[in-house]
Amino acid sequence: MTSDLQPGDQVVVLRPRVAQRGPLRVRELDKEHDQVEVEHRTAGHHVVRRCFNLNEVIKLEPGQTVQQALTIHVAPNQRCQICNLRPGSESHFITVPIPKAFTRLCVEDRTDITQEIRKRVSATVAEVFAEAKAKQLKKTLQT
Repeated sequence: MTSDLQPGDQVVVLRPRVAQRGPLRVRELDKEHDQVEVEHRTAGHHVVRRCFNLNEVIKLEPGQTVQQALTIHVAPNQRCQICNLRPGSESHFITVPIPKAFTRLCVEDRTDITQEIRKRVSATVAEVFAEAKAKQLKKTLQT
């Protein structure tokens, strides 16, 4: 993937907190030290050059967006099951209890899931109160 990099190619950096994720233009390659020098222009039109390891960059194919390149690179078990993107933080997910386990779901379905949980919880709470009321009634009849 990065073995066929040439100066002038567009790349995306995989580091999570890089200020400019891309696409960045390859300036120079140092195959001896497995490094690539990239450059980009800031808002003030200054050219900034940075060096990254070859295993930290992904080459963009023609017509490919940064998001597509990042999604392809991420393992399927790290993607969101609903929107198929790699979330930026844990706030993207909510944890939902299911029988004998927990599952993480995308916040895009949060309202539907929250309503379903409220229905289930209200039914369970109603059962508990009915049992408690029946026990209390039975206790008062015995005395």
